Amino acid sequence: MANSLHAAIIARFDTAEVARLAKIAKLPAGSNLAAFQAGIVFAVSLYLEERAEPSAGQVQVEIKNLLKAVRRAQDSGDARDVISAIGELAPISRDWIDQQAQYLRSTGRAIDISVESVADPTNRDAALRHLSWCLSSGGKNVEGRNRPSGRRSAPKLEPVLISPMVRRGAPAKVQEQMLIMWLQVAYNDASGTMPGLSANPIMTTPFELFAASVLVRIDTPYSKGANTKKAIRRLQESRRNAMKIPKHQKMPCQ
Repeated sequence: MANSLHAAIIARFDTAEVARLAKIAKLPAGSNLAAFQAGIVFAVSLYLEERAEPSAGQVQVEIKNLLKAVRRAQDSGDARDVISAIGELAPISRDWIDQQAQYLRSTGRAIDISVESVADPTNRDAALRHLSWCLSSGGKNVEGRNRPSGRRSAPKLEPVLISPMVRRGAPAKVQEQMLIMWLQVAYNDASGTMPGLSANPIMTTPFELFAASVLVRIDTPYSKGANTKKAIRRLQESRRNAMKIPKHQKMPCQ
């Protein structure tokens, strides 16, 4: 599904679209548009590939939703939602759960979380119980929210998920910076010169307009929310930091 979607997105950057983007970027006369197109396609392909990998937060959501389905099945005896949720897991989420099952087996427990066992009425109860062990390690009390009256609502017990740690914001920011960097390379390959970067809050450079236009053309929920100016500012900052000489490496004054 993702591959066909990505192919459709990449196909948007045809000769006519690349010519339009070249005008936006103010690519110098005589530039190699074929090289420009190849560079854009590479940058977009890499961006889509990186964004296709589920984040830790997405894995956490899948594990939480599967756990909810397991608990509903334990109460109702109907495991169809569990089977459906397992089938929709991203490979990285499935691997995470399988690793936990493998760990539990190493402690001497006979763990069976196969879809076949979940579907089999004879083995279902044990399979659901084993699956819950792979998804959660107990629960914790969470304070209730403040009400307008000033009193808190009652605390509630929430599961402690066995899932990757979520680091908010970092992956998307890095992926946007990498897209900007490879679009710079595409510009350089086509024209022989690097485009000027500016994160000036007032002035917008042609390259910035070009990069923003590429993100608009990608047209996915995450590309729509990208901020080109901030991505350029972060890229510039990371380059400046890379150029700094650590204090312990500086030569002493003569």
